[in-house]
Amino acid sequence: MARAVRAVNALAAALELLAREAPQPLAGELRRTVDQRALGGNWEQALDGFASRLPEAEISIFVGALQLQNRSGGKLHEILNKLA
Repeated sequence: MARAVRAVNALAAALELLAREAPQPLAGELRRTVDQRALGGNWEQALDGFASRLPEAEISIFVGALQLQNRSGGKLHEILNKLA
C-alpha cells in the first residue's frame, strides 16, 4: 500500500488497488470502505466503519494512522512504511 500511495499519491486509488489484490475478507471490506467514501461519505466515517467491521489491533492502528495523516498532512507513504 505504501508503494501504491507513493506511485499514485491518492489514498482512494491505493485502497482501491488493495481491494482488488488483497485476499478475502479484507478485499471486500476495503471495497466497502472505498465505495462508502465514493458515495458521499467522508474518510473519517468510512475508516471508522472499516475498523468496526474488522476489530483487530492492527486495523485500528492502521485506521488511526490514516485519520491522523488526513487531519495533519504529511507523507502517507512514510507513515505506512513505518507501520509495516
